[in-house]
Amino acid sequence: MDIPESMQGRRVASTASCVAVGTAVECDATVEIELTESPPQGDAGLSCASKSKLQTPNRGVVVSSIHHVPLAAIPVGHDLTEVQVWVNHPTEPDRIVIAVRPVTSR
Repeated sequence: MDIPESMQGRRVASTASCVAVGTAVECDATVEIELTESPPQGDAGLSCASKSKLQTPNRGVVVSSIHHVPLAAIPVGHDLTEVQVWVNHPTEPDRIVIAVRPVTSR
C-alpha cells in the first residue's frame, strides 16, 4: 500500500492504493466511521469530500487507523473501486461515511 506522504492541507489525500482522511482529534471527539456499498441518501449533515478510484487487487477495502489497526473491511468484486468519502465537518469530521462501488469501465 502506497500511503500519501502528506495531506497537503486537504481533508482527503489519495494514491492509487490508499485514501487518507483527516478527522477530528482523538482527544476532542469520538470518530464514527461507516464503510458501506451505498452513499448516504438525504443526510443533510454530510457532504461528499472526495471521489477517487482505488486499486483493489485483493478484492477488498480496509479502513485502518493511523497506526495501521484495521477498523472495518468490506469485500469488493473488482480490481478497481470507486471510493466516495462523506464527512460532517469541512476540516475535523467526527462522522465519516466511506462508500465503495466497483468501477466497471476505465
